[in-house]
Amino acid sequence: MSLTFNITDEFRVNAGLRYTEVEKSIVRNSQLGTTSSIDDINVDSFVDIYPLPVQTGIAAGIGAGAFYDLTFDRSDNDWTPSIGVEYDLAEDIMVYASYSDGFKAGGFDMSASAFDDLNMNLLPDSPAELENFTFDPETVDAFEAGVKAKWLDGRLTTNLNVFRSTYSNLQQSTLLADGVSFRVQNAGKSRSEGVEFDFNWIASSNVMIGGNLSYLDSKFIEYVGATPTAQQVFLGLTSQDLSGSDRPFSPEFSGNIFADIRMPLANEYVLSFQPNLFFTSSYFIQADLDPGSKVDSFAKIDLRVALSPADERWEVAIVGKNLTNKDTPFYLNDNPTSTGSRLVMFDRPRTVALQGRFNF
Repeated sequence: MSLTFNITDEFRVNAGLRYTEVEKSIVRNSQLGTTSSIDDINVDSFVDIYPLPVQTGIAAGIGAGAFYDLTFDRSDNDWTPSIGVEYDLAEDIMVYASYSDGFKAGGFDMSASAFDDLNMNLLPDSPAELENFTFDPETVDAFEAGVKAKWLDGRLTTNLNVFRSTYSNLQQSTLLADGVSFRVQNAGKSRSEGVEFDFNWIASSNVMIGGNLSYLDSKFIEYVGATPTAQQVFLGLTSQDLSGSDRPFSPEFSGNIFADIRMPLANEYVLSFQPNLFFTSSYFIQADLDPGSKVDSFAKIDLRVALSPADERWEVAIVGKNLTNKDTPFYLNDNPTSTGSRLVMFDRPRTVALQGRFNF
């Protein structure tokens, strides 16, 4: 539910209230054994599966013929209010401020529940043990204020805002100390605050320039029991304290500048250029903030050059991505089978493509 109160022609108050209730269930049925034919299996009861011999189960490290029929339910609910004010300083200038609550339901982490904590058993030993693989709801208190304006008879638009968001019970996916399984767990509290600015300028009928710039300070306020780095595991540690540290994927500065430039050719064709520059300061890409997962600051340039007739019935374009050919990883994870080695995935290197389009 949301309402807007027009106090005056220039001053408005926006208020909202939402109730959210999320119910989740998890059912796990498992029977370890053998059968003469897969077609004979009664999936609902497993009555046609013969338990493994005791000797086979002991050799495999599993309970012979063990049967699991586990069911869990959980329900999360919350009221999330919001309130904001807007004031028109002039016809083309508006200032605003807002506060809102956010809510994300908790749940079950099935990616990790196949493991018995750090003992690497195939299944949990008890319902209480499976409950260890639940995580609580995440909440956020968000403040924002800014100014939106139009200049030069509407040809230039600017937006400036400051924000501060405080997260409680932050849901964070981390690698367990066993080096094999992942687990979603609550990371205490974190805070993200910063400033954002963007603009769009129609310089002429053939030239448009835009861009954005952001400053971000995103840190864990409280995060005890975080995943240790590979080196810390080698030294015998099973966790680390990341309180006061930066959050992953949180560069201090980032932004981009782009343009759309069109050049008429003899009133019959149009040659267009669309350059784009993206830049960012350094940031971590691994949740444990391993120094080896830090990505240094970089800039990338994309460019699209196109030719089309004035009626735009067809178009031929050359598109270049990452023309600076920067090697930037977007995923990094420790290799559990070789301590100290990592699996790294990179964004695409320099690519050039030819595009064609025809409008029927």
